[in-house]
Amino acid sequence: MARKNRAIFICLLFGLSACAQQEPPAFANGPSAPTALTPTTFVPPPPAFTVSGVVSDGSSPPTGVNSGTVMAVDEAHAGNTATIFTGGSYSLRSVQAGLVTLSASVEGHRTIEKTLSVDGDTRVDFALPRVSMSPVPALGGTWASYFSWSRGVFLAEFKLVQSGTAVSGTWSVPVHGYEGTIKGAINSERTFVGGMTLTRPCLSSADIGYGVLDYPEQVLTLGVTFACLPDHFEFMLDRRCRITSIPGLSCQP
Repeated sequence: MARKNRAIFICLLFGLSACAQQEPPAFANGPSAPTALTPTTFVPPPPAFTVSGVVSDGSSPPTGVNSGTVMAVDEAHAGNTATIFTGGSYSLRSVQAGLVTLSASVEGHRTIEKTLSVDGDTRVDFALPRVSMSPVPALGGTWASYFSWSRGVFLAEFKLVQSGTAVSGTWSVPVHGYEGTIKGAINSERTFVGGMTLTRPCLSSADIGYGVLDYPEQVLTLGVTFACLPDHFEFMLDRRCRITSIPGLSCQP
């Protein structure tokens, strides 16, 4: 009873508002509905595997190659490439389960493709037969060439005559008015050894620093430096191309 009387006394002392029940705040548009949470489903990435093996030269017993690449060429893995290391080993990672087509390529050897089904780490070996080489590569004829130096890349033309391994001829860079001669020899290892002269715009002669013919015998690369000019010249003669204008080059694969 005493507690009830005390409560009445407090209400009388501070006013009836002190004893009124507080109303909850009103919302302008009514109470908002709780936001429903969208459940998220975790989708794990597809499993990835490794395809590895050895690339050999196709001899008996096989000998591992020392360079080259193994590349996935199917649509799902296009661009996935592995380097072939000394001894022929390679390791292609991030290969998804299913069918994959691999292409192994090494300079001087035939390119081989294999299609396989992958459902785990897989071993695939390649045997790449050597490309047969001409006893004496043929260099005679007219070659279109790229000519590169510090001022950019331009066009050049070589007219070569061959007798056995001996090769001689003339060369020119029409856009600059450069002209000269070339004389040397090509061996069965596709190496060109010899020298070049420059007759315009100045007189100079120099040994060819390097001369390499590619295995398909389509591109001959020559490097030379003439004393009367400050730059190193590099020529890339391409049998598949022909000069159509200056400047202008048309290549026919």
